[in-house]
Amino acid sequence: MRELHIFDPESDMALAHGGDSYNAPSWTLRFRRDLELLPAFIAPAGSLVLAEDCAAQQWIDRMGLDIEIIGHEQLRKLDDVKIVPWGWSPALCKELMLSGMSPTLLPDAQQLKLIRQLSHRRTSIVVHRRLSQLLGREFSPVPCECSSTAQVIEFARQHHGCYIKTPWSGSGRGI
Repeated sequence: MRELHIFDPESDMALAHGGDSYNAPSWTLRFRRDLELLPAFIAPAGSLVLAEDCAAQQWIDRMGLDIEIIGHEQLRKLDDVKIVPWGWSPALCKELMLSGMSPTLLPDAQQLKLIRQLSHRRTSIVVHRRLSQLLGREFSPVPCECSSTAQVIEFARQHHGCYIKTPWSGSGRGI
């Protein structure tokens, strides 16, 4: 089964939005467009990469990469493909379905709900605690989830120089 790789750096922000009608900011769309071929360098030979600039195929061929660049208009023709996005979100699923991709190739609502839960920063708290247990040492500071401004201020006072992040954010945004 061939893989279809998609660079969608706005996926975390789309998860934060929570719905399938997320409109990414223009800087994110430029970032996606500028780096849409990034998956071509990490995808296995024979894979497909979704890109707006299908003329990039000549450049990919000159690089000696065994990757096929496809556009949205070709998605409806795919019936046996494993989709490998940068990150899943309801917005990406909607984008792919609007391009004619079969919903059977996409995660369902329950899977998307689980992906959203796992992508929340609280998952890093669980991982942090488990790594501390496995390695037998504490890492400082232990991440925590705050639900009020007062909790954030108290944590920041106790941990000078700490970072405060939003529940979902990408590429350093949300600090």
